[in-house]
Amino acid sequence: MLSHESAGDGDSQEQAEAAGRVYEKLFHAFAPIIGSAGVDALFARSVALSAATFPCLKEMSRPAEPIGGSAMASALVGCLREQQRGAATEVATHLYAHLVGLMAKLIGAGLVWQIARSAFPALGDAETIPKERK
Repeated sequence: MLSHESAGDGDSQEQAEAAGRVYEKLFHAFAPIIGSAGVDALFARSVALSAATFPCLKEMSRPAEPIGGSAMASALVGCLREQQRGAATEVATHLYAHLVGLMAKLIGAGLVWQIARSAFPALGDAETIPKERK
């Protein structure tokens, strides 16, 4: 998802902005299914899980009121801008892996993949949908 939003191996500013765009697209794709508060809550949990590996995320402030994807994306971009070149992508990749994993636990991997493909059509075709584990 990040590679589809970034212009390649850009500076930390570009990487941070790409990560913000990914969150906004995920927010708008998943909010109709799990609600705005649900997306924000799963994102906040992903931040908490990722902060164990990337302490820079501990400094990311979560908006006091649930105001939607743009505020969360702005907080993420602000956090990632402070990282060195390349680190912003590593942090965002780890963060989104947690987010997608949590969403898959909630609504199933197949549905997550289908919704993610609607937000990021270049991800692949239906033949690449991951199988559910039981």
